Amino acid sequence: MNWNEVLYERCRTGENVLTSESGPEQLIEKVVELEQRVDKLVLANLALWEILKGRMNLTEDLLLSKIREIDLRDGKLDGKIAREVLHCPMCGRVMSTKHAQCLYCGHEKLDTTIYYNLA
Repeated sequence: MNWNEVLYERCRTGENVLTSESGPEQLIEKVVELEQRVDKLVLANLALWEILKGRMNLTEDLLLSKIREIDLRDGKLDGKIAREVLHCPMCGRVMSTKHAQCLYCGHEKLDTTIYYNLA
């Protein structure tokens, strides 16, 4: 699960969610909070990129190529990451990214990336 999906899941489950009764002030506060979070993520990503670029002699072209590759994993070049569907290796059913094991057969989920551990 990528960071956007983690945030989506938190909103979906009720963490820091605004309701239809929320007033304009609450909406503005939430937008400001989200902008601050995005700014922090951009700053962290930029810092990581500059460290990697300097230490590993990477190029902007390589970074752009990798961004494009990841973006196209769902078949669409749209600047978004689609939710990856996990299938249980034991029973073949779709596994929830929220649970540590298959809800159908109990097989433990093997995380494929660090992002699955953020939820």
